[in-house]
Amino acid sequence: MTDAEIGSRLTRTGASLGTPAYMAPEQVTGDPDLDERVDVYAWGIVAYELLSGAHPFADRKTPQQMVAAQMVDVPPDISEHMTGVPASIERLVSRCIAKEPSHRPSSLEVLEALTGGVGISPVRRHQAVTPARVFVALAACSLLGMVAVFALRPARPVAAASTIDVRRFAVIPCENVSAAPSLSAFGRVAADYLTQQILRTDSIKVVGATTVAAILADTASRITDPSRRIAATAHAGSIVTCSVVPFGRDSIRVDAQIVDGSTGEIKRSLDAGVGPTADPMIALAEVRERLLNYLVSGELTRPIMTNKPPRYAAYVLHLQSMALFFRDNN
Repeated sequence: MTDAEIGSRLTRTGASLGTPAYMAPEQVTGDPDLDERVDVYAWGIVAYELLSGAHPFADRKTPQQMVAAQMVDVPPDISEHMTGVPASIERLVSRCIAKEPSHRPSSLEVLEALTGGVGISPVRRHQAVTPARVFVALAACSLLGMVAVFALRPARPVAAASTIDVRRFAVIPCENVSAAPSLSAFGRVAADYLTQQILRTDSIKVVGATTVAAILADTASRITDPSRRIAATAHAGSIVTCSVVPFGRDSIRVDAQIVDGSTGEIKRSLDAGVGPTADPMIALAEVRERLLNYLVSGELTRPIMTNKPPRYAAYVLHLQSMALFFRDNN
C-alpha cells in the first residue's frame, strides 16, 4: 500500500473523534472548546439527508475526502434535490451546517423554529403528507431529546470564533528527497509519529494527521502554500515541516523546521536527526527529542524523553493495517 493510500484512508486516534460524515469542522480539527453546536451541525446533516434523499457530500468516497468536504465545501441547496420544501426550513438547515460555529443557531432556536416559526400549518384529514411535513414532526421529536440532554448536563461557555492559534501545531508529511524505495512511506510515518508524540504533552494542541492530509489534498483551495493553507483551515499557527535526504552511503538526515502559519516564515530550525537508512526511526527519534524539548521548554538542550521509537517496518505495517480496517468499515 502506498503512502497516498495510507493518507486517504487512515483515521488516527487522537486526531478527532466521531463519524466523519457528521462531524463539524471544529470537531475535525480537534478543537478542545466544543459546545452544543457540533450536535446542531450533525443534526443539520441528518436533516439535509431526510429532505434531499442524500448526504450533502455523498460523492466523497474516502474518509479523507469527507473530512476535507466538512471543512471547506458548501453543499448544494436542498431545493436542487427536492421540490416542495418550505424555504424557511431550507434556510434553517443551511444555518445548522454553517462552517463557522458562530453562524449556527442554538438547539433551542432550532426547536422554536420547527415547532412554531417555520410557517407549517397542521395537517388536516385528506391532506397530502409531504416529505417536509414528515421531516418537521421527526425533527421536532429528535430536537426535544437533544435539548433535554443539554439541559441536564452542566452548561459550557460558547466558544468564540476560531482564530489562528500559535499554540496549535500541525505536522506536514515529511518530504522524501531520498530515492530509497524503502522510504516511500516515510513522509506519512513521520507526520503521524510526530503528531502522536506532541499529543503526549499536556499544554500543546495539535491538529490530527488525517486532518492535515485532508487539507493538503483539497484541490479546490486557493491557498497554494501548505503551511498557510493549514493555518487558514485548521487555525494552527505553528506548522512543523521536515524533509529526509541522503547522508553518506547508508544514512539519512532528517531536517525539521517550525513555520509561522500566518506568514509561512521559518520560526525555528531544529538540529537535524541522522541515522541509518535501514532504520530511519533513529533519525526521526532525534528530531522528536528536539521538537518536544522546544515545545515544552523553548530550549533545545534539555532532554525530555528517552523511550525507544518503534521499528520503521512495524510502523508502516501499523499504518497499512489501520488503513485497511477503515476501508473495510466504511
